[in-house]
Amino acid sequence: MSTGATSLALDIFALRDSVIDKYKHFATSFTTIHAPDIKVQVEAIYAERRC
Repeated sequence: MSTGATSLALDIFALRDSVIDKYKHFATSFTTIHAPDIKVQVEAIYAERRC
């Protein structure tokens, strides 16, 4: 049965990934880690998406 209205599907997982990526960019945009050992650890955590 078609009513002529278009049905838009929401991919909740894509939405979640988008929100997380935008928040990650926001949260990391105002900090600069200068200590190489700490920077490596933080980047590894972000790469594993544990945040």
